[in-house]
Amino acid sequence: MKEISEKKTYSKEVQKLVSIGKAKGYLTYDEVNDALPEGEMAPDDLEDVMDLFSEKDIQVVSADEDYVDSDNEESSIDIHEDGRSRSPDPVRMYLHEMGSVSLLSREDETEIAKRIEAGQRQILNVIINSPVTVKEVIGIGKDLEEGRLRLKDVVDLDDAFDEEKEEEDETALARTLEMIAQIEAKQDELKGLKSSFFHAEGETEKEKVKKNMAKVSKEIVRLIHDIHFRPEQIDAFGNRLKDLKAQLEEREDLLAKHENRFGLGYDELEKIYKQLNRKAPTKKSLAFLDEHKLKPETFDN
Repeated sequence: MKEISEKKTYSKEVQKLVSIGKAKGYLTYDEVNDALPEGEMAPDDLEDVMDLFSEKDIQVVSADEDYVDSDNEESSIDIHEDGRSRSPDPVRMYLHEMGSVSLLSREDETEIAKRIEAGQRQILNVIINSPVTVKEVIGIGKDLEEGRLRLKDVVDLDDAFDEEKEEEDETALARTLEMIAQIEAKQDELKGLKSSFFHAEGETEKEKVKKNMAKVSKEIVRLIHDIHFRPEQIDAFGNRLKDLKAQLEEREDLLAKHENRFGLGYDELEKIYKQLNRKAPTKKSLAFLDEHKLKPETFDN
């Protein structure tokens, strides 16, 4: 699938928001609304910006007190020897909790089991709440519909259709595709609401849109939960987020290296890049290449 941030350049305002968000771990909707140019961003562009925040682990919240630090949640994720993340092992987590208590009553065991289950839900929700995962789910729907994937390879059929064990595979597939179609429709609705929020006038209207956004987001999360993806597929969603984060960090390092090498900031380098990609590059951009003994294709990399 296409990478969300692939070959995408962002405005100075967005870059500034990313810097603030990375420093705090989050941004408020008001901060984003105030920083972005009013009336100049299409819904798809706004969606890309929100996806960028998600890829960089920047939460977008209604208010400062709504921010939840996910570091503690991430520390609970197990890692394979090859570096892939995997869902936490309930037995291992249970034994770890057992080892921290000298004697356990039946009530204590029940409480620990509840805490383990709650921790698993938190980790799952962190993954599912990402727009990246939602797009992956929609992509899975298209692959299922066109026969490139088998339903049993991505969905736990025994769990998802426990009450109808005799249900035909075609019916199970149809129900799964219907849920994914609902997710896609809700995602489009959410995209429209985001656009409405950034063009809303007055706090009352903004608060109304925020509530609708929260409602639609919860519905998307519920639908993804109801599909009952296999643990291996949940791992794949988590690994996708991890890979995107690594790619972004790599590009940021490369950008910092170019800034140090050429003594220019991001905005200046972006201008030169755009000038070099014109049919007739400007004299200034050609002089830059000559000064640093570069060819256009090497600067493009």
